[in-house]
Amino acid sequence: MFTISKCILRETYIPFNVSFSHATFSRNHVKGIIVELHSSNGFSGYGEVLPRDYVSGETHESVCYHLLNNIFPKMRGLKIADYEELVAWINNYYYTNSELETNETCAKTAVEIALLDLFSKSVGKSLLSCLGGNDNSLKNIEYSAIFSSGSEATYRQYYDAFSPFQFRQFKFKVGLNIQQELQMVARLRSDFGNDIQVRIDANGGWSFEEAAEYLPQFADLGVVCCEQPLHHKERLFLPKLNKEFGEQILLCADESLCTIDDAIWLAENKAVSVFNLRVSKNGGILDTLKLADIASKYGISCQLGNQVGETSILARAGQIVAALRGGFLFHEGAFGCMLLQNDVCSHSVQFGHRGSYVVKDILSQPGLGINVSDTKLDIITKEIHQVG
Repeated sequence: MFTISKCILRETYIPFNVSFSHATFSRNHVKGIIVELHSSNGFSGYGEVLPRDYVSGETHESVCYHLLNNIFPKMRGLKIADYEELVAWINNYYYTNSELETNETCAKTAVEIALLDLFSKSVGKSLLSCLGGNDNSLKNIEYSAIFSSGSEATYRQYYDAFSPFQFRQFKFKVGLNIQQELQMVARLRSDFGNDIQVRIDANGGWSFEEAAEYLPQFADLGVVCCEQPLHHKERLFLPKLNKEFGEQILLCADESLCTIDDAIWLAENKAVSVFNLRVSKNGGILDTLKLADIASKYGISCQLGNQVGETSILARAGQIVAALRGGFLFHEGAFGCMLLQNDVCSHSVQFGHRGSYVVKDILSQPGLGINVSDTKLDIITKEIHQVG
């Protein structure tokens, strides 16, 4: 049992070592939110979220407001007796916090991860084992290289960064200049070999007519999957697009997939063949696992996604999801200090050669299994707020 004695919100800012661009945004830094929960028996848990208004409609400011004015005041003094009580509180989150709509997933993500981290530390177990995982859950992850849209100089920047790792899976951001992007995708094969696997991400930047024109062209180049071809507000056109082109190239839902209701609609309407699961946008670890279960029920594949700029907190949360469900087609994330100028721990959750990550350390420590450093947290913190 533990009692929450203090709730802290950190508004963070981390510069990137390289910039990222896609059809709807360009960034060279990340503004994030880290939730820090302390218990009366001396433990602390950490959660993280990166609100993106073009994904869930939430902003950095709106999430901070809800955490400080609605959620934290109710959490201070909260007593959790056991795992069942913890899960019940998480499942009743929107009932307890009736000021929020169920599509406002970001604050829930940060709070849930922090609570799970805190609980598992308080019982001296890894979070993976608390959620039912064991040694058999641990399979090494192969991460993908992500190329951003841009000029020849941009392509060269990513080539220089990724080529030493010898990746076999690549994702290319498209939606800015179709002819240039077709050439760049073809160039990936000439630069990295014909046996690589390539997919694209349009970030909702195409109309139905553009998608119908461009998808066959990318399929002819051997592209295996297209993520979010249409804007999430145009999801009614996804079933038709999938019916016409789904046998040539897999269609993957990202911004169209935030909630349980989204997943059910996409599945029942046969709108896509792949779910992109991102803990940050999907309401936390437990809801992301529920989305994976819906996908399995309907014969839909999954990939582990990430939001650009995640620290090791969200990277580890994603790894736990992948370990518990497994069989994902692709994995993204764990860029660590290759992308971030600063992370929250001394040993970043970061891929190695061929994008591989040996996940045995997930079970080696209580909680998330990362050592969050107060010093490193202070470096990236721009504003700090406390309740309790």
